[in-house]
Amino acid sequence: MQDKIKEMILVVRPTQGNGLIPLNELESILVQIGFDFLTNQLDEINQVLDQSDSGFFYQDDLVEYLYNNHTQDYTEEAKLKKAIQMFDYEGKGKIKYEEFEYFMMNFGESENHYMDEAKIQLLLECCKPLDANGNILIQTLVDNINLCWKRYKNPKKTLK
Repeated sequence: MQDKIKEMILVVRPTQGNGLIPLNELESILVQIGFDFLTNQLDEINQVLDQSDSGFFYQDDLVEYLYNNHTQDYTEEAKLKKAIQMFDYEGKGKIKYEEFEYFMMNFGESENHYMDEAKIQLLLECCKPLDANGNILIQTLVDNINLCWKRYKNPKKTLK
């Protein structure tokens, strides 16, 4: 995965020689390689990548940072969205609640173990709100599932 991240960065921002990139290009790079969900954390990322306050960072440091801290977020959401899109038979960006419910009740697996009833019910609750036809937008469902999983994994933490 690190090689893929490095390759994506090289496509959008080829470096010369030592791999130094101006810090003011970080946001553009993140957006172009699909890590746009991190743009609200630029100050934090800047501090990690440019500890010497030089105004530059090394490409390899960005690759390592993304791989170690955010690859799982990126790939899990992408995989989740792709899986849910399989139910979008009409290609309209939404699915029927009943289809998602059937799938979850019959095929919901996590780490090679069937999900327990509580997890399935939690995911089904994530389907709300539905439109008048009983559909939910795929992106809304993906966002809600990610939020629900965070709550399930950390029930005592409050989310912003």
